[in-house]
Amino acid sequence: MWLGLLRKCLGLLLTRASSSGEASMPQHVAFIMDGNRRFANLQHIGKLDGHSMGYSKMVEVIHWCLDLGVQYVSVYAFSIDNFQRSHDEVSALMQLAESKYKELAQEEGLPEQEGVEVRILGDLDLA
Repeated sequence: MWLGLLRKCLGLLLTRASSSGEASMPQHVAFIMDGNRRFANLQHIGKLDGHSMGYSKMVEVIHWCLDLGVQYVSVYAFSIDNFQRSHDEVSALMQLAESKYKELAQEEGLPEQEGVEVRILGDLDLA
């Protein structure tokens, strides 16, 4: 029930009035992944579990966007500021990102299901 409501709210937020007065969907939306550690603390689970759940929700939101007709979705997932966290947390996040991106690329991942192209941008030498 809640997920259906969230999806409907996302659709309403993304729909905007065009100059002709007709509602239209934007071609491109972007999301900043934030709050996974706070979520983990509130749920009394580990930080990495919170990040993993955030990733799963991100994939779900991307599906919603594609279902709504959004052509391009950008996700800002890791800021240079995140490198100020402990070495162990940064290392765990990089390992999580690597495993999740490999999961995306495998058969039946998001590209296969939706026919999308996944691009990872940034200074990969920092990872």
